[in-house]
Amino acid sequence: MVGLRVLIVDMPIVLRCALSPHMLALRNGKVEYGEPCYRLVYRQGGRSFGTVHYGWQMQMSFGGKLRRLAHTREAVLAGLVAAAVLLDATLCDQTAVAAWVHEMVEGGETAAVDWLGRVDLTRMPKVKVCKGRSRVQK
Repeated sequence: MVGLRVLIVDMPIVLRCALSPHMLALRNGKVEYGEPCYRLVYRQGGRSFGTVHYGWQMQMSFGGKLRRLAHTREAVLAGLVAAAVLLDATLCDQTAVAAWVHEMVEGGETAAVDWLGRVDLTRMPKVKVCKGRSRVQK
């Protein structure tokens, strides 16, 4: 079962356009299930992990503990959430992220412009490669 029953097309266009450079910085070059993959975004599996696909989860470490912040149907929506989480410190748990997503969908362009005015879009995700593995730094 997927937590956020929202698709990327439901999100305001102004938000998708503003966060697209951040999402591009989070791309890891892989494609799974026909969708581009992002750092901080992982495939959600089930009983038959190799054959069953239950969506995508966006996870991030806070204080040394890994937290799932979103569970989506599309990798691209999870990538957008990852970009937003890196820009807005208030999006630090699943409840806050879900409320933000629903605020963006319900409030449309007005809510998106308001939120974009509160974050610093010049802060790009920093990806550090160490021993062949990449890590995203806040």
